Amino acid sequence: GYDAQLFLFNAARMGVPQARERTFFIARRQDLGWGKLKMAFNEQIVTVSEAFADLKNQKGSKLSKTFRDARQWCAKNKTDEIVDWAIATQGKEKLWNHKLVLPYRPSKTIASALRPIHWAEDRRLSDSECFRLQSFPDDYQLMKGDAGYFCGMSVPPFMTQRVALEIGRQWFGVEYD
Repeated sequence: GYDAQLFLFNAARMGVPQARERTFFIARRQDLGWGKLKMAFNEQIVTVSEAFADLKNQKGSKLSKTFRDARQWCAKNKTDEIVDWAIATQGKEKLWNHKLVLPYRPSKTIASALRPIHWAEDRRLSDSECFRLQSFPDDYQLMKGDAGYFCGMSVPPFMTQRVALEIGRQWFGVEYD
């Protein structure tokens, strides 16, 4: 008795400074007579530097020499793929899934296992920076968990909010400011 729609959304088009794609399944009971949803999000892209603009004196875990070299090479070559550095230098290190955030675009998806690397400093991102990239509020209290893991396992709140607001508008006629 349900119809379901499948959507693939990119968080970067929903006000999140992260190019994180997520699939949403949205179902409606057939007896309610609600029409199919038309979902299209095209909000202004938020870059990493815009997201971090007012954050000062952030501290993240320091990088080993291997990752300091990789960060410098990637920044110089305008790539956020640490694996590009490993391939270019024929490195023997296993550097898969390590990412460098670049200031002039949204970050790539934050993975739960590895925090991204800062583009200009020899460190991984701080909790506050991870929260910003994921669109959690600055005063969010995680308690004792790891922010990098938590952000990697979460759907960005702005992303979920945008979907919910659009459902409210289309199915319930509610307009939000």
